[in-house]
Amino acid sequence: MDRLTMNRLTSKQKDVIQSAGVKGEAATGIFLRTAVLHYAESKGFKAGSEDGGEWLEQTMPGAFDPLKDGEKHFFDACRPRLTELFRTEAKENIFCGVEELGLFYQALIRDEKARIYKGVRKSRKIRPGEMPAATQLFTPDWIASYMAENTVGAWWLGIRPDSSLRGSMRYFVKNGAREPSPFTLQEMKVLDPACGSGQLLLKVFDILFAVYEETGAARGEIPRLILENHLYGLDIDAGILQLAKASLLLRSRELSGVFPACVDFKNIQQVDPAAHGSLCEAGTVLASHFPIVLANPPYMGTKGMPGDLSTYLKEAYPDTRYDLYAAFMERVFRLTSSGGWSACLAQQSWMYLKSYERLREQVLTSRQTSSFLHLGTGTFETISGEVVQTAAWVMRAVPPSPGKVPFFDLTAGKTAQAKEAAFLAGNGRIDCDPALFQRLPGSVFSYRASPEVTKAFDRFLPLKDTAFVRKGMFTGDNGAFLRKWYEVPAHELNRSAHSITDAFESGSCWFPVKKGGPFRRWSGHCEWVIRLDRKSYDAIQANRGHRSPHFYFQPAITWSKVTTKDLSCRYTPAGSVVNDACLAVYEKSVPLLYLTGLLNSSAANLLLRSYSSSLNYSGGDLGKLPVVVPAHRDREQVERLVRENISLTLWEERWQETSMTFTEHPVRRYRAASLEESYHLYAQEVLQKRKKLSANEEALNRFFAEAYGLTGHVQVHPEEKTLSIRPPCPRRFARSFLSYAVGTAFGRWAEPGKKQTERTCLTEEAFMRTAEAILLAQGFGIAESFDWLAAHLTTRKNVPAEAAVRMYMRERFFRDHQQEYGKRPLYWPVWEKGRLIWFYYPGLRGTRETKLLEDGCPPHLAIRVNGLVDQDAHSIPEAYERFNRALSRAEGVNV
Repeated sequence: MDRLTMNRLTSKQKDVIQSAGVKGEAATGIFLRTAVLHYAESKGFKAGSEDGGEWLEQTMPGAFDPLKDGEKHFFDACRPRLTELFRTEAKENIFCGVEELGLFYQALIRDEKARIYKGVRKSRKIRPGEMPAATQLFTPDWIASYMAENTVGAWWLGIRPDSSLRGSMRYFVKNGAREPSPFTLQEMKVLDPACGSGQLLLKVFDILFAVYEETGAARGEIPRLILENHLYGLDIDAGILQLAKASLLLRSRELSGVFPACVDFKNIQQVDPAAHGSLCEAGTVLASHFPIVLANPPYMGTKGMPGDLSTYLKEAYPDTRYDLYAAFMERVFRLTSSGGWSACLAQQSWMYLKSYERLREQVLTSRQTSSFLHLGTGTFETISGEVVQTAAWVMRAVPPSPGKVPFFDLTAGKTAQAKEAAFLAGNGRIDCDPALFQRLPGSVFSYRASPEVTKAFDRFLPLKDTAFVRKGMFTGDNGAFLRKWYEVPAHELNRSAHSITDAFESGSCWFPVKKGGPFRRWSGHCEWVIRLDRKSYDAIQANRGHRSPHFYFQPAITWSKVTTKDLSCRYTPAGSVVNDACLAVYEKSVPLLYLTGLLNSSAANLLLRSYSSSLNYSGGDLGKLPVVVPAHRDREQVERLVRENISLTLWEERWQETSMTFTEHPVRRYRAASLEESYHLYAQEVLQKRKKLSANEEALNRFFAEAYGLTGHVQVHPEEKTLSIRPPCPRRFARSFLSYAVGTAFGRWAEPGKKQTERTCLTEEAFMRTAEAILLAQGFGIAESFDWLAAHLTTRKNVPAEAAVRMYMRERFFRDHQQEYGKRPLYWPVWEKGRLIWFYYPGLRGTRETKLLEDGCPPHLAIRVNGLVDQDAHSIPEAYERFNRALSRAEGVNV
């Protein structure tokens, strides 16, 4: 049954039980008993006329705790309605196999789990009683098969290489010769320390049943032999353990034809959650070692972890204390006998994160990896979205031997079914020697890293030894200290400081700051400024926000801490500081221009991805990157190409209004007979510069691929979408022209033939006259130009061109303006009695009523706007909110 149907069924069944007044463990017991009885009846193991409670007690003694008198009454009362819901909600049999009883239980607790993690997002810690619901996530059937077949199955094939099991194990990974198994059948014991409903134990049971059949054991005796001698399961949830026992008994019936009599379930135990469950070494089972240990451990980061559990992990599991799953991984290793097998389905973060470097070193020096599935997101059908990224693996507790091991990259599959199909087809298989991982920074499990990649780390010094890699400053209050450059008075902005002393002595308040941004190489992201006069500097110092202030205003290479693509670095000349959303490289022994070319190369990105799977590249990540330093002549050639690339991308920036270097629209530069032809001249030059940038990047990629010995391992021709000069777009050109016309009308830019005078407000007619004046000054026809603008700004037909342009200005321009300016708009629209009036943020700073009236502002609006925007205190978001509040109360006004 699909997830939505199962969720709907359990919701209705919960309503039935809640309406009967049953809660807590009693309600859970009724749910589970009903599900088991429904399954037994659907398989013909129980007649519908038999009393359910009596049948469970007689057929499955030891599986369920006896019902108390009151509970039996509620069970008898609720069961008919619950059973009817099974029939009405599930058009087919809800349970295809006994494994799905666990999925039913997971659907049952989903609301409780959502409630718990809603509290965690609000910084509430998980309580001990909430641990079972918070941490249960059931193992997908095919992954459970993979884990059992490559541990228990591999063990038996080591004893009997010609076993018929080999042909029936679909998920068994063929990996060359197998060593003889050190454990006999009598010695084989399998533990799941977080067994839940027994998904893994069921798969182990199936294989052991086949093993016993091969030894000639009587089918009717096999279940009891397995349950009492070979299977061990632990969990903190007593309810789910009852389901595990019942599931194993049902599987016994399916395979042997009878229910085993008088099974002693002493090996399926509840562990005390107050004593940290299976992580504690107290107790007979937990003090033992097992030839095979399998686990899909609970996941819980430190954010929601109870304080006592966090303290215990720091003491008992210091190398893996950062998440419960990692501590369980270490516990699995401790529980596994020498020569035995371990298998886990866990989060993938341990493969790469610095926090787990010691865990990786432990694995690489004391474990032999047998096979590895990198699953990524979408592993669990029962949860939606990219919530959990996982990996599954099988390892042996033997010293690692040299040789390649099969790794499967299944991350491309978006669903569990797609991942399973890819695995069965052998897609994504990469045979890799784990010994190579120890030559990578942090011993990361980078199975795609070739020997050529690992050699680079052996041959060259890391970036941290050839340059200074630093974090940006932390202001403690970006709202107070950061602005876009167009939000501050031009005379208070200093773009030429070379040190903090220089900045103080200049008397300026605002200075350029690098604050990150989307993917862009070579230059750019120069829109932000920071208040850094002496008083502001001291305030940041009080927040302990300064980091390496002796590097302030020095030339640097910067990159955004968070990105969605490859690393993109920008050369930043002297005059800027770096914010904590950005990181920086300062010159030490290798020139910055050369390093800019290296860091933006495809070879550098390949090397970086070999040890970092995150898209959040820290200074520590880049500091590990090996730096190849060529001969002086080759270095000069690289620097020449980098200078050209910086010049090319700076050329593009000069045509963007949000850039400090913008002074005029391309229409003023590319003179032609019409607006359309002006655009085509501009577009032609954009394409030429994109072509040149692409050729330069290809040359750099090829050079660094050869220098690192990675030719053939990296793509040298850059993708079109990664070029940091946007392709020409007529709609963007038309849109930017109208924005330029608005700015010119406000006096932001010089109008042809007129003195530049700043205005506070502007009517629609004044804007249209300015747009026409710009077009006429270029020698363009008004009607023809409006035709071209309308064709690229609106899809409306049978509308005159000028009317279409006016409609765009009224309906769409402000949204485009907000997007272009990052929700810090300069031009604010107001509808006053059906008339559109635009206000200008810089013009409103400190403005008085007389100036507003002089610029044509209606008197009743001028009164409200008068003195509304402080000369210095209000950023655009703050000022715009005040503006809207003030005018929203005016009669006949819509903002």
